[in-house]
Amino acid sequence: MPKVIRNVNMLDMSNATIERIEGIKAIENINIFVYHERLAPTLAKTSQRNVNLSIAVPSGVTFVNGSYELSKSVLSGRLEPLSVCVNGRTIVQPDVSEDLLRDGLALLFVNGRIYCPKRLVGEISNKTRSHNGNVIAYMDDADLVLRDAQLNNHFLQSLQSGAKLVIIGTVKMTEKINAELFCEKIDRVEFLGEVYIREEYLEVLNSKLHNSHQCALKVIPTGAQFFEGDLVLDEFSVLCFDEADVYISGDLRITDDVSVENVEKSIRRLHVSGQIICRKALKLTVYQRSDDVNVSFLDYSGKLFVIEGEYKLTKSELIYTQEKLGLVVSGILNLSSNIDPELLAGKVESVVNTGIIKGTEEQCGVIRTKLRSNTGLVEDSHDGLNKDAAETLHHDPETEYIENMNMLTL
Repeated sequence: MPKVIRNVNMLDMSNATIERIEGIKAIENINIFVYHERLAPTLAKTSQRNVNLSIAVPSGVTFVNGSYELSKSVLSGRLEPLSVCVNGRTIVQPDVSEDLLRDGLALLFVNGRIYCPKRLVGEISNKTRSHNGNVIAYMDDADLVLRDAQLNNHFLQSLQSGAKLVIIGTVKMTEKINAELFCEKIDRVEFLGEVYIREEYLEVLNSKLHNSHQCALKVIPTGAQFFEGDLVLDEFSVLCFDEADVYISGDLRITDDVSVENVEKSIRRLHVSGQIICRKALKLTVYQRSDDVNVSFLDYSGKLFVIEGEYKLTKSELIYTQEKLGLVVSGILNLSSNIDPELLAGKVESVVNTGIIKGTEEQCGVIRTKLRSNTGLVEDSHDGLNKDAAETLHHDPETEYIENMNMLTL
């Protein structure tokens, strides 16, 4: 029976035989497709559609889904040099020598970033057959920290004096730090990621910072209250502030029960890395307190409707909704097929979409005219399904379907 493989995040055919795949007539909607190079002539006869990335590998390649570390222990004492295909970041540890990398690694295929000591950039490039991403060099002879870190006195006390550190992850320098302890414990430090740092610690950090251009410093003004991620201010939580300076690394949402007077009394200065969501009546007051003239706003005059999971919006809801809707979609919004486009246009004021919105072609046209920002998908659909997907979801009784998986190995 012929087979169709579709809707798979990662399809691994690195160890498949020609006989195993001969019955496959179509491969559709695949994110990462890894296959043995000997299969190329057979696969050329197979229909392939919507394949994001294809990687052909030789025999003996190990497939890794996720972060992978090349260390001295991994590469030493091998009977045969390692060949590996990584879907994720690859980190070459500081204990790897150039000779060990040359002798212990045969081939490298990577879909993601490669982090390696500066002295090994040339050799790792020679070993890399296929790479979708960047090579990021870090300083030699350093200790590697592979996690998010709060760089405070407790962290510093755990270090030996004169440490050289490379931190891959988000770093926060938002708690109390003893400057003398910092200078004693750290000789050099390199950040490969975002760094949230209080303004008063900039001077002590700058004297120790290596490759400052490779890190994204987010400076928190002296005295400001720092909030990591998103913050929601309602009529009660806003009372916790008294002419405060506030720094928010995510979005700020101000609920409908907060007044202009509440904002004026509570917030003196405001930094929001994401966007500000509030009623139109509050926009000017909030904007006057922002330290960024280009801060992004979603302001609305009616009712805010936040969709974080999966939700179906019905015709009756729109008919009986008295106010216009400001939609914020981070989940999946399905528009009922019987919603008239004119009704939708009249009831929806604005849309911010970081998720998926599904509806008919005309409904999606209306939604697109209401978008304030869109980093998600607006899909034309038939009963909530993309048109192309609706066609492919037809099941031929004479065909075997292998579908809807995160990872499939043949």
